[in-house]
Amino acid sequence: MLQQRRSQSRRFDLNYAYCDEAYKDFARYWFVGLDESEKIRTCFSAELRRRRMLAKLSQDDLSARTGLAQSYISLLEHGNRIPGLDSFFRIARALKIKPTTLLAEIEKRM
Repeated sequence: MLQQRRSQSRRFDLNYAYCDEAYKDFARYWFVGLDESEKIRTCFSAELRRRRMLAKLSQDDLSARTGLAQSYISLLEHGNRIPGLDSFFRIARALKIKPTTLLAEIEKRM
C-alpha cells in the first residue's frame, strides 16, 4: 500500500512538473524510474491538462463537451486512468484539435 501511494505521489508530481518549464529537469529526474504504461499515463495527463487550460475550459466544461463524467476527466488528468480510443477521440474533438496532433504532443513528452 505504501509503495502504491509513493508511486501515485510521484506520478502526480511529474504531471505538474511537466506543465511548468521551470521544473523540467526535476521531471526528467523522476521520469527515469517509471515503466512504459506510467510514462504514457503521465505524458497524456500533463498534455490533457495543458490543452484544457489553453482552451480555458474547466473539467466540467470538458466533461459536458465530451459526454464523459467530470470525475473521469479528473482521473485522466491525475494519471490514474488512460482513455480508450473512443474517449481519446472525444477529448480531442472537444479540445478542437486532431487526435493525431494530441498523440504527437504526448509522444514528444516521452
